[in-house]
Amino acid sequence: MENKKNAMTLLLATILATFVLSGCTGADMAPVPTPEPTQAESTHDNAEIFGQQKSSIERTEASAVVLKQISGTGPSTIPVDSLPEGYTELGWTVACTGAGEWKAAVVQTEPAWSQGACSLEPFRSARHSVGEPTNDHSVEIKVEEDAQIWVTLFATK
Repeated sequence: MENKKNAMTLLLATILATFVLSGCTGADMAPVPTPEPTQAESTHDNAEIFGQQKSSIERTEASAVVLKQISGTGPSTIPVDSLPEGYTELGWTVACTGAGEWKAAVVQTEPAWSQGACSLEPFRSARHSVGEPTNDHSVEIKVEEDAQIWVTLFATK
């Protein structure tokens, strides 16, 4: 019985050693790369960009009410609740990184759209009448897939 116990212990030790050593090849020892932050993540401050967009809107649109501020990458569709009572236009300002252009459109029967070159400055805005201000809407933003975007949506009278 003692020999069986020793043999079993030796067998388990051998299996364990084989298991541990099998994972230690040179290929498995290579360091795992850590993703580097993108330029947009490392150098652009959302609060600063959104603050500049809001200030720009307030200077040019006397009756403007900011509805949403969204940041992300690539093309996006942003849902918008119904406009506040008495407001009939939906507007936006778009900032984006990259060398391409942005295009934004209100998704409705007769789409209203605007476009511009990707830039973080100056912050220009566009506004368009919506067919049914009391309905929910969406704004479709088209940019290059890797472009970082900052969008401020607002309503005006």
